Amino acid sequence: MDEAARRAGPEDLARLGELVAEAAGTTRSLRGGSGLVAAFDEAVSDAGGLGAYVTGGRRVALVGTYHDHVVGFAVAETTDAPGSARVLGLWVEPGAREVGVGSALLQATMSWAAEHEALGLDVPALPGDRHTKNLLERSSFRARLVVLHRSFEQGAPNEAFSAPR
Repeated sequence: MDEAARRAGPEDLARLGELVAEAAGTTRSLRGGSGLVAAFDEAVSDAGGLGAYVTGGRRVALVGTYHDHVVGFAVAETTDAPGSARVLGLWVEPGAREVGVGSALLQATMSWAAEHEALGLDVPALPGDRHTKNLLERSSFRARLVVLHRSFEQGAPNEAFSAPR
C-alpha cells in the first residue's frame, strides 16, 4: 500500500504549514473559498496554532502520505454540540490525487471522530468542487445543509430587492 494517513507529529509541523499555505492559496480563488480559509484560520488561531492539533485532545491533525512522502493533511475537531465533529481542512497536493490519499485521510478522520464519541462528521465542500464532493459521496457523506450568501460589496445591505414579475 503506497498511500496512508497517520496522526501528525511535531516533526510534521513545518510540512503541515507548507501544505496549509498551498491549500489556502488555491482555495481562496474558488467560489466561497475565502470564507472557508478565514474560518480555518480563525479556528486554528483560537486553538493556539497548528501545534494544538498535533498535541491531541479534541483536535487532530493528520497527514496523508504517498510512498512515505507527506502530500496531504486533514485538520478536525470535536465541536461544542454533543456527539459532533467537523473537518476544518482536507487537502491533497494536486500531483498526488486520485491514488487514495484523500480517502485514507477521510477514513482516519472518521476513525478519530468515532474514538472521540462523535456520532457524525461534517466536512465542507465548496460549490462546484466536484472532486471533493465525489470523495465525500464515495464515503457515504450526504449534503444536509446548503448555505447561501449575498455579498454587500455590490450594493448596500438594505438595497431594495424587487421580485420578478
